[in-house]
Amino acid sequence: VRWYSRIKSMLAGQLDLEAEERDAIAPWFEKIDDLLARWGTRGSKYATRVSEVDAWIKGTSPGQFEEALKSLGLMLGASAHRQNVAGAPDGVWVFGDYSVVIEAKSDADPDGAVSYDVVRQARMHEERATRDGLVPAGHDCMTLLVTPQTRLDTDARKIAGDIRVASLDDVARLFDRASNALSQVRALAVQRNEDSLVSKAADTYSRLGISSSALHADWMGKKLSDLA
Repeated sequence: VRWYSRIKSMLAGQLDLEAEERDAIAPWFEKIDDLLARWGTRGSKYATRVSEVDAWIKGTSPGQFEEALKSLGLMLGASAHRQNVAGAPDGVWVFGDYSVVIEAKSDADPDGAVSYDVVRQARMHEERATRDGLVPAGHDCMTLLVTPQTRLDTDARKIAGDIRVASLDDVARLFDRASNALSQVRALAVQRNEDSLVSKAADTYSRLGISSSALHADWMGKKLSDLA
C-alpha cells in the first residue's frame, strides 16, 4: 500500500496545514511512505527487517553497520545512500535543507585515539558526495564521524574543523527512537487513519526529537575537536 499516493490530494489543501509547512512535510513523508511500502504495513516482514537493522547497528561489522546507517537514514525520512567504494562516505543522508556525510569506524579500537588519517578522510567526504551528485550543490552539509573512540590524536585535532562525532551508543539510541517512531506511524497506517496520517507522522517524529530540524539542532553529535 502506498499511503502517500492515496492521500496526496489531501496535501493540496484538505489538511489543516499552511502551504509552507505542507511543502516541507510532503517530501519527507513520501520517503517514510516508500520505506513502509517496502518493509510492509502488515505481516512479519517489517519486524524481521527492523530486527536485522537493530542487530547490525548495534554490532561492529563495518559492512553491516554501514548498511544499517543507510536504513537508519531512511527511517528518519532522508534520502540515504551507501556507495561502498574506496574514498566515498560510508553513508549520506539528505534531508530537505541539509545533508550529512558519514565516516563510520564501528570496528575501531575503543582504547585508541581518532587518527589524523581518519579525520583527513572524513574531511574529503562532502566534496566527494557533492561531486557524485548525492549532495545538492550549495546544500548545508555536516560531516559526522561515528566511532567508539573518545580521544583525538594531536595532529588530527589541527584539521578537525567543524566535523561532528557520535559514539556507537549515540547511534544505537537514535535507531531505537527512529524504530519507535516508524512503528507508531505504521500502526496509524494499518488503522487507515488516512485523514490525519501525515500530520500525525510529523508530530510523532517531532515528539520523539527526531524531526529533521531537531536532528540538525540537537542530535548531530558534538564537535570532534571537543574530544580529549
